Amino acid sequence: MDPAAAVTADPGGLLTVRTGQRFAGGFNLSPSLEVELLPGSMLVLFGPSGAGKTTILRQIAGLERPDEGTIRFGADVWCDVARQRWRPPQERRVGVVFQEPTLFPHL
Repeated sequence: MDPAAAVTADPGGLLTVRTGQRFAGGFNLSPSLEVELLPGSMLVLFGPSGAGKTTILRQIAGLERPDEGTIRFGADVWCDVARQRWRPPQERRVGVVFQEPTLFPHL
């Protein structure tokens, strides 16, 4: 669960992630991230294996729903669990490139 990934989004905006995810074995991930994404900028997450980097990226891209919290980009609410709001991945204009090929495993 430690593939390198890149995130891109609409130019300019404040990305706010305050989510929670519960995992087997009692591990809870509760990231709180607020970063301004400028046109042409890049966001990099790094940390030890199993720290939750891929989970955060999957939540931002809309590939995984958090158990609690919100994800916002600028004024757009992409996810608000309490209010049952969910913007589908295709409407977020975010891309994630995983280290391991998952769509075409033969390549």
